[in-house]
Amino acid sequence: MIITLAGSNDFLRGAELKKLLHKFVQDYGEAGVEKIQGDEIETGRLLDLIQAGNLFAPERLVIVKDLSANKLATEKLTDILASVGEGVDLILVESNLDMRTSYAKTLQKQTDFRKFEPMQEAQLAGWVVEEVKERGGSITRPVAAKLVDRVGGSQQLLSSELDKLLAHNATITAESVELLTEASPRSSIFDLLESAFAGKTSRMLALYREQRAQKVEPQAILSMIAWQLHALIVTKLGDKRSPQEIASMSKLSPYTVRNSQALARSLSVVQLQTLIDSVINLEITLKSKALNADDAVQALLLQIVAG
Repeated sequence: MIITLAGSNDFLRGAELKKLLHKFVQDYGEAGVEKIQGDEIETGRLLDLIQAGNLFAPERLVIVKDLSANKLATEKLTDILASVGEGVDLILVESNLDMRTSYAKTLQKQTDFRKFEPMQEAQLAGWVVEEVKERGGSITRPVAAKLVDRVGGSQQLLSSELDKLLAHNATITAESVELLTEASPRSSIFDLLESAFAGKTSRMLALYREQRAQKVEPQAILSMIAWQLHALIVTKLGDKRSPQEIASMSKLSPYTVRNSQALARSLSVVQLQTLIDSVINLEITLKSKALNADDAVQALLLQIVAG
């Protein structure tokens, strides 16, 4: 059996590897497991490792990480795959696979190819609900959406937060999410923008300083402002649809849409588009000119305050 685990979703890819490893160890024990860093191994050594099992380990599992970074090995990929012996399972783990290469195309054709991509925000709430259920707890979809919006889209972070929430109570509520989790920088950006649009200069600047105190760089704050403005204009354009319909069409979470609706109604499409253009122009300027990024981003926010 030859399996490729690829894609940029580290959490799901790692979970699949853990499941396959656990199954092998259950069936045959740990003695037959070999873990190799593919970008460092010589092709000859790898070929030796994937030959048939031996007296001490008749069944073997060879896990090779990032073989795509090994130019000599990728050129011999066909030989490597053909050399996998009886009783040997080979798992190739690729964290940064270029799907345009002949190496990737060969893996797709000649191995059990499993690709794990990051989930869309709208999908994550469903994943949280199922994950909590598997762990013996319960959470409603709106609360799951609130958790995703609050802590962000990292499944690794969400998994850690679920451990904490479930240790507190098997039933996860909106109150426990507020009590036990910290808002991600992106979640706080909504408050920052809301204060700016409301003309609350002191509050807006205080929230900006909080972001910087959390080691969030000005460029990252600017990117999150762009994301939040995108959510606002999408919500504004779909104001005659339900939050669920807007979320389904835009890949935003229903919670994000509902959270954006009140502010979106107070703004015009032209106003939002103008601000998005300003953000894009500032991002380009910061990459091409030696400006003080803190001053530039705060000036943009003051421009919002001024209307």
